[in-house]
Amino acid sequence: DAVLALAPMDRPAAWLEAFRDYAALDEIDLGPAETVEDGERTLFPALDPAPVVLADVRGITLGADHKTLAGGEVDVTVRPVLVATSTIQELLCGPPCPGGGGGAAARSGLAYGPQVDPASVALAGRKLTFAVSADLLPSTLKAPAVHVGVLGDKTGWSTIGFKAAYKQGTVTLQLAHEPQGRLLRLVVRGTGDSPLLGRNLVPFAGAPGAPAAPAGTAQDGRDFATMIPLTERS
Repeated sequence: DAVLALAPMDRPAAWLEAFRDYAALDEIDLGPAETVEDGERTLFPALDPAPVVLADVRGITLGADHKTLAGGEVDVTVRPVLVATSTIQELLCGPPCPGGGGGAAARSGLAYGPQVDPASVALAGRKLTFAVSADLLPSTLKAPAVHVGVLGDKTGWSTIGFKAAYKQGTVTLQLAHEPQGRLLRLVVRGTGDSPLLGRNLVPFAGAPGAPAAPAGTAQDGRDFATMIPLTERS
């Protein structure tokens, strides 16, 4: 709860500190397991056998005597490998698509920009809100980087103006009027000539988990779009 109360940009460092604390406590808590029958302490924390796969042998062929090995292909890539502990810590403690993205990552073109949490998009009267994973550059939080449109039965699509505000990971769009029609469409752009930028000047990177779509780079981001039914409002 304490970490989630922090600003998005401050959470990765706090996650890492908490991870180190709890990892130490978990390791201290581990000890040899005891058998159910007689309570004998074993050499390892687990009672069940824990074999380690070293390789997979495919296409085994025996010789004419059916006793000697004549051929086969050994695949060692199936072997489980433990990467460096420091690497595991960094991967666990960063957000799913890191909003930091500065320094060497940005220079190499692998940085990620802010992303929208799709579940956070909400409309209440004239107020449209959504949460982002990292701090924004407020001067870019305006049209055409952000677009709000409404679909009417007879008029088709029309654009609604808005005043935008950003505070502690939440974007609030105060619409010019309450939307009336069939659908409201929100588009947040990380592409094009006027994308929404993070505080680190990395373009907006869409939403986490978008199928077949990388999260963007330091040079070009991704767009996010969603539609909210307005049938009950028409």
